[in-house]
Amino acid sequence: MYRKKTLFPIISILFIIIFSLLFSVYMQEKEFSYLIKLVLLISFFIFFFLFKNFNTSNVLICFILLYIKPREITLYGAILFLICVFIVELQLSNRSKIKIPFFYPFLILFCTSILSLIKAYDFVEGISMFLVVFLVPLLFVIIIKNSNFQFNDLLILLRTIVIVAAFVGIVGVIMALINPTLRLGSLWITAMTINGFYLMAFFISLGLIMHNKTQQSRLFYIFISIFILLGMIFTYTRMSLLALGFGLFLLFIKIKKIRKYALYLVIFVPLIIPSSFHQRLSIGVMEDPSIIIRFVAWYNSIDLIKNNFFFGIGFNTWSHIYKKMIPMTWLYAEHPHNIYIRYILELGVFGFTAFFYIIIKTVFEFLRVINKNDYLLFSLAISILVLLFACLTDVFISRYPIAFIFWLILAIMIRIINDKKNFFLTTERV
Repeated sequence: MYRKKTLFPIISILFIIIFSLLFSVYMQEKEFSYLIKLVLLISFFIFFFLFKNFNTSNVLICFILLYIKPREITLYGAILFLICVFIVELQLSNRSKIKIPFFYPFLILFCTSILSLIKAYDFVEGISMFLVVFLVPLLFVIIIKNSNFQFNDLLILLRTIVIVAAFVGIVGVIMALINPTLRLGSLWITAMTINGFYLMAFFISLGLIMHNKTQQSRLFYIFISIFILLGMIFTYTRMSLLALGFGLFLLFIKIKKIRKYALYLVIFVPLIIPSSFHQRLSIGVMEDPSIIIRFVAWYNSIDLIKNNFFFGIGFNTWSHIYKKMIPMTWLYAEHPHNIYIRYILELGVFGFTAFFYIIIKTVFEFLRVINKNDYLLFSLAISILVLLFACLTDVFISRYPIAFIFWLILAIMIRIINDKKNFFLTTERV
């Protein structure tokens, strides 16, 4: 269902004002070096568009390039730039109406997100979560739905994603070999967060292997997928392997012709796991502090959910109140280590339902409308499902770099669901 808007210029200006105000409040807490990074980002965009057409699709490619070393300031700056380009595009096309998919769920999510922002223990931290949970997802959905984004743009975007992931994967392997006792996330801040990117990129790379018809292209993406897989393994993160197995199982069920290769991959992965990762895997449940910390956090979240079931406790409030709930400091957890628990805690049942309704409805509708033999599009759905599975023990989609690419893929899926005919107008199978 769509809600048409005729006051596009006013709404556009309002979006920019809101985003800019929130961004400026966030920036007041940052050092001067962040301003330097923002200037460098603008310079990067200017240089990039000396060689590329100035449009939404190319801004998105530029946005993905920032995932080599993502920083909050650069990604938010890129999104603000994307909004401006999108508005210019629409004005030049003389369109006065925009369509907002999932209007009512987003409206509910807006109301509950505002309430969670008001209840947040730290307002600046609350703004960051408000952007991740509501504003950026809505912006991506609106921009992709109302832009001229088509299948060829999707191909270029997906190729950029997997090449960037392969590059940071290679760097990550080198860093891990140099520092075998440390858990490093390549050029990213943490090893855990980058695994969300690796997981999505890996299954997209598998889709590109099946999509391409030439042996040379397939071989290229096979190497890309291997580099991504190695990068994932050398972060020494157990949940990534479980999520990898879950995704391969879904592919195994859906696509008969790759079952043999999926089996080879299952056999191949244990052979390349480094010894330090083997030691981590061999630790018993009751001997691993991280597992105990998760169980304690899940248990303690039950009472909080009961007492704040409808409207939640507010964004990032858990990290501040949880210290008083644990008997020993080593049991402290910055978040509940489960995205579903986190969002029902922070947003309450209404916001939680609206948020995951958009995601689940999109995935099921997408799987229903796509061609059964279009494995590239199927890989998009798998990448979303795999990440949701990984969120059983972490909060990937509440971390800004993963949340942004997650919602970008979802926005593309929504566009295909509702505008499949126009989306494939310029299809070129390569």
